[in-house]
Amino acid sequence: SRRIPEPIVTNADGLFAFQGEAFRNLRVSLQVKHKSYAVGLFTENFGDIVGPQAAAGTTAEVGLKDLVLNAGGTVRGRVTDLDGNPVANAEISMEPDGRNRLRWQRNREELLPAIKTNNNGYYTYANVPAANENNDFTVRALAKMHTPGRSSTVTVAEDQIVEVPDIQLGPGYEVTGFVRDSKGQPIAKADVLMRSTPQNTDENGRGG
Repeated sequence: SRRIPEPIVTNADGLFAFQGEAFRNLRVSLQVKHKSYAVGLFTENFGDIVGPQAAAGTTAEVGLKDLVLNAGGTVRGRVTDLDGNPVANAEISMEPDGRNRLRWQRNREELLPAIKTNNNGYYTYANVPAANENNDFTVRALAKMHTPGRSSTVTVAEDQIVEVPDIQLGPGYEVTGFVRDSKGQPIAKADVLMRSTPQNTDENGRGG
């Protein structure tokens, strides 16, 4: 079956190798991630990996061209409340926008892990992919006791710094609680969903 193999790590020479069955019209996608470089997405068409070698049970080796990683760009800015006070420890996520290829990657949160603002509300997100023409992102900010916020669309260029206008978060709240069974024992990994319901609506249908 064409299952997705487990990720592997390159050796000291940057070499990697996957092994699999023989296929016709094989097309593969590769994701390459390193903490000092921007994420790389590559697509390769192998054609038919079949024939006498596969039939005889011997190994057919398919060599790829070098997969080149770029440094990417840097996105930085600040998160504040509505009065301009810094919001520390806010979670900052880079969300691919427009036709950015990363937008359709199921594991994009792993490829673009969230970071935190410092005590003064500043953040610097390095190695943001900028290797193609579709390199638009929005910056999302989440913080306790605040409403979520996001920036307008930013375009990232290789080896360039993008200065994002302050993201302002409005006041919010945090609801906490425990889930237990009938004997009072905690229940781990329970999914909890909360919805707000308007109460005491006035003559215009607005909730209290």
